[in-house]
Amino acid sequence: MSNPLTTPQFVPPLRQLNELYNVVHDRPFSILFANYSWALGVAGGLALIWAINAWRGRTDAVENRFTMPLVVAVRNK
Repeated sequence: MSNPLTTPQFVPPLRQLNELYNVVHDRPFSILFANYSWALGVAGGLALIWAINAWRGRTDAVENRFTMPLVVAVRNK
């Protein structure tokens, strides 16, 4: 019987690419996890800024009143 510590183990090809997409799951925190964490952090920061501005009443101006209907109208054009 061979020793599993000394026998060569199969290394799948393109291991770095698999790690990028977290297919191998060798480590729980891969580059993909970092990208999602960064995106969620940016989205949370923008939501926090929007909530503070809405709470302070900075979006009560006339130009902010028709922002969403304008976006919908331009999208449906």
